[in-house]
Amino acid sequence: MLKKIIIVTIVIVSLVLSFVIINHNKHQSITENELKNKLSIKLNQQKSAQPLLTDVSEDKFDISKVFYYNNKIITLFTIDIPVINTKIGGSAELTKESGDFSVYALGVGTNLSDSRFIVIGEKSYLYLYTVNFRSKIDKVIAVINQKEYTLNKTENLFFLCIDQSDPDNTLDIEWRYFDKAGLDITKIIQTEHGKLFNL
Repeated sequence: MLKKIIIVTIVIVSLVLSFVIINHNKHQSITENELKNKLSIKLNQQKSAQPLLTDVSEDKFDISKVFYYNNKIITLFTIDIPVINTKIGGSAELTKESGDFSVYALGVGTNLSDSRFIVIGEKSYLYLYTVNFRSKIDKVIAVINQKEYTLNKTENLFFLCIDQSDPDNTLDIEWRYFDKAGLDITKIIQTEHGKLFNL
């Protein structure tokens, strides 16, 4: 009899703990469709001066990477711009308010590569990202203070998150782009990209 009581107690405790863990994880995450919807609404509210970024629907977003922190989400994404046959990159910071995530900050631009410092709690992070311009780039290296960082690759975006114990917002970053053959195509890509966006 005592054995049955112990087994029943263990089963009940396990079920309760499972429910708590699942419920906690559910409230810490967001679906990709919800995220795209929130980004689309925020971007369209900002009334961008860039004609390419007016009335951007959520189906134009591709979520490349999502970083989860306690009550904060950092996401890196691309937006498809079919009229010029390319994508542009962006980043967003979402914070949890009243049990739901809302977009706190959103940055989108025509830069081929970009970086962003974000402070979360007492830690600082440097996010680096590069749009895979017309799928011509196979590898990206960012050189910061003479140290090389190879970015991770997704279908449309290269990215890297670096912990920064002493953040320096004036970092000078040298970007290097390589094709599948390993050839340095930095100048070619920068020229093509610059002509497209009149940079």
